[in-house]
Amino acid sequence: MPDQRYDLHSKAYFADPYPVYHAMREHDPVYRQPETGAWMLTRHDDMVELCRHPRVSADRTAPLFPAGSDSGTGSDLGTGSDGDIGAATAADRQNATLRNFLAPWLIFLDGAEHARVRSVLSRSFTPRAIAGLRPFVRTVVDDAITTLRAADSPDLIRDLALPVPARVIGHLLGLPPEDLPGFQQSVNAVFQFAGQLGDPEENLRLAHRATEELGDYFRALVAEKRRARRGRAADEPPADLVSIMITADEDGGLLTEHELVANCALLLVTGHETTTHTLGNGVIALLRHPEQLRLLRDKPELIGSAVEEILRYDSSSGLIGRLLLDDIEIRGQRIEQGSFVYAVGQAANRDPAVYPDPDRFDITRTGPRHLGFGHGVHACIGAALARLETDVALTALLRAFPDLAPVTDEYDWIASYSQRGVRSLPVAL
Repeated sequence: MPDQRYDLHSKAYFADPYPVYHAMREHDPVYRQPETGAWMLTRHDDMVELCRHPRVSADRTAPLFPAGSDSGTGSDLGTGSDGDIGAATAADRQNATLRNFLAPWLIFLDGAEHARVRSVLSRSFTPRAIAGLRPFVRTVVDDAITTLRAADSPDLIRDLALPVPARVIGHLLGLPPEDLPGFQQSVNAVFQFAGQLGDPEENLRLAHRATEELGDYFRALVAEKRRARRGRAADEPPADLVSIMITADEDGGLLTEHELVANCALLLVTGHETTTHTLGNGVIALLRHPEQLRLLRDKPELIGSAVEEILRYDSSSGLIGRLLLDDIEIRGQRIEQGSFVYAVGQAANRDPAVYPDPDRFDITRTGPRHLGFGHGVHACIGAALARLETDVALTALLRAFPDLAPVTDEYDWIASYSQRGVRSLPVAL
């Protein structure tokens, strides 16, 4: 394999990674990054194979948080830094705490453990449950539209794309609305750490503090909801996802307290960001393709296919990582046991072998389903909720602001491997 280096760190790459992915997909579809040894897959079929392969593991916590690490991150796409003995000891403690907190997260579980935890969480993500959330989502979106109207300098991220999914996931979990604003800093810290860029020691410190705060919060909330549950009739159905998880634990011992608390934090963190950047990226795509924006205005019934095209064309999801349990071979390339392999969903979603004219944004597109929510048993559990939020928010936005227009085409794209989106999205209404 040629030891070719691709631009995976620059501001230009994060603003538009697709030329890099096109070159990788064509010339090095199974690419080993020289600096780190991590492998990257950029073709659609290879991503599907990785997600289905029986000898790969979603559990990356032990190698990501190794005992005795003095860099503190174990980041396989980032860069480490040496520190003194005191700093290393602090990093070891933070590593151990993070590893312990993240290990029960659904996204890091395999096999029977994954199926057991997912079976509990999925009880609030059934088609019927998601459909029942539509009136609440409409109310939340209407509140955000009101905020946009009143803003002197409207920003779709600040005023709509951030608060809508935050309020919805908070409602689903049964969190007091007044608590929601305080979570954004913790969410940002977790994603900054997962994004594997910046100062590794600072990222570790902030993520460690964030998970401790989230753990403390959800332990107290679970205790409060247990007390409330004991005061209700035995046949009264639980009103929120935390209560559902508590009831499942009481009925069948399906979740330990640690698993319950950890996965509450997971849902809160992921429930914030995925839809935020799906909305932001979708609006940018529509503004950059005014003929598609006009088409959606003229035919609002296309909103369903428009949401799917947004998820294909510029997904907010980053790299999907797996740890190899055995040597495997992909496209004739042998990859050794213990290696990290990353499927690049954004590259796979523009694979010309699967999607005709893949760089064209077309809200009427039909054909193979995109990989914006992953694939296989680890496909995003909240996909239907993200679709619903995006559908309702975009529909309301275009109806409320028929003259919606960009203020600039130069955006502050987040430098991260775990998410794709912008920090702000100023618009003219």
